[in-house]
Amino acid sequence: MDHEQQDKPSFFAIIKEGFNTKCMKVPPKIVMDLGEEFWKKASIILVCSSGEKWEVKILKKANDIYVRNFGWQKFLKDNSVGLEEFLVFTYIGENLFNVEIYGKNGLEKPCFKKKQEVVAAPIVAKRKRGRPRRNPAGVEEEKEEAAPTIVAKTKMVQRKYPSRVCVRKEKAETLATIVTKKGIPRKNPAPLSVILVD
Repeated sequence: MDHEQQDKPSFFAIIKEGFNTKCMKVPPKIVMDLGEEFWKKASIILVCSSGEKWEVKILKKANDIYVRNFGWQKFLKDNSVGLEEFLVFTYIGENLFNVEIYGKNGLEKPCFKKKQEVVAAPIVAKRKRGRPRRNPAGVEEEKEEAAPTIVAKTKMVQRKYPSRVCVRKEKAETLATIVTKKGIPRKNPAPLSVILVD
């Protein structure tokens, strides 16, 4: 600690589960040293050795001041502060506190904000639906050419008899070949009646 910082109010905290992981009480001596005007502000700023800053909300209950969970937990998470680690807070002015973090081994830990990584979503090829075909070992299957897809605009009309379809005679052969190659997916397993129309 510098000689300049020795004259400034400072305190320490050891992180304990359920004691100061959600909020932390500021020692009453620090509250008195900094004065009532200082604590009327809604937040303080924690500054680490790297220069990174975290705004932490404060809450006043009776004569006690608490560093609240909003901002405090983010500070702990960003710096990977674990249980039983030792933090030293030194007031440096303008509602800023310098924070030094010491691990269980007694050595100072580096202080940093975690950078949010922007990762592009991987491009995933669409999987074919259903089970993959069985392929006996060593035998390669020949790929069949896909039947041409016929796309036409149709108007969806609810029919009185959904199992009956009217088809022109000249289109009947084409329809028959498409149905046998592709199959017609239907919700109703009822047989389909085809009525030929001139």
